[in-house]
Amino acid sequence: QVMVHMLADMVDGLAGQDSSLKMLPSFVYEGDRNISGSFMALDLGGTNFRVIKTDIEGGKLVKDVQEKYEIPVQLMKSDSSANELFGFIANGVKKFLENHPITPGATVPLGFTFSFPVSQTA
Repeated sequence: QVMVHMLADMVDGLAGQDSSLKMLPSFVYEGDRNISGSFMALDLGGTNFRVIKTDIEGGKLVKDVQEKYEIPVQLMKSDSSANELFGFIANGVKKFLENHPITPGATVPLGFTFSFPVSQTA
């Protein structure tokens, strides 16, 4: 029964109707399955920020490294600024790249994900 109610709330939320779940429609491109290269991701959660670097060859994972940084409590308060939050994120990326450098001049695609609903308007 829990699954039935959760599925119904997900459908309602994605349809823009009242729901106990915050839902925003998003679409994931399936992409090329034979991809090669280095890729980075930033994951901003409720209490932690992770930086990830993944190396893929021929569609197969070769290496995956990540570091996790605890988000300071003061940044979670309403009186903190966007500059403080993004400064924290930039510092985390800097520390990560000091420990796991990329080839100078290389282009490394970067994805940024929030672990909570966000509506992008621009």
